[in-house]
Amino acid sequence: MAAWSWDGTPDSFATQSYGANGTNTHNFQQTHQYTSAGCNHTATVTITDKDNGSAQATATVGVGTGAFLPPMTNQPVTDKLKNGQTLPVKVQITDCNGAGMNNLTPAIRLLQGDQTPVGEVGSDTIPGSSSAADTTGVMRSSGSDGSYIYNMSVSINLNTPYTVIIFPYWTTSSGTPNPSTMPTLRHVIQATR
Repeated sequence: MAAWSWDGTPDSFATQSYGANGTNTHNFQQTHQYTSAGCNHTATVTITDKDNGSAQATATVGVGTGAFLPPMTNQPVTDKLKNGQTLPVKVQITDCNGAGMNNLTPAIRLLQGDQTPVGEVGSDTIPGSSSAADTTGVMRSSGSDGSYIYNMSVSINLNTPYTVIIFPYWTTSSGTPNPSTMPTLRHVIQATR
């Protein structure tokens, strides 16, 4: 059995059991979302065998931040806008010390529906840009503070929610961004006219 704790707090939902299979190797992995930034978070796993022998391993985890910047918000509300307008999608990404991460190439995607709950996925599209400075589907750096921008052309179905999804750590070598396996920032928009 593998039992996990985050910053010393046990997580009863992250306990994993494995049956005996004649080998002494298993892949123990888990995901967790820390609620605050910092460079000294911990992730601990305790492995217990069938004879109640156990071993423990702890890793130090650095947690940065990612947030939408105005005109979008980080609140659970839908931004209403009109088709044909340009929506400057801006984000800021920092490391665990609060310093801007300026060497990223965040991907931007647009999914129909409210895809803000963690784990929901759908068929995405690459939103067009109204700026010749943008590379299609990739945000560009807009400052030394870890800020990025993409001038998204709004062309969506009226009165239908769509989710803007940012993949901060996407690289072209990592293939198509996958919202179920990569960290994301998400915000809902809707065209009303």
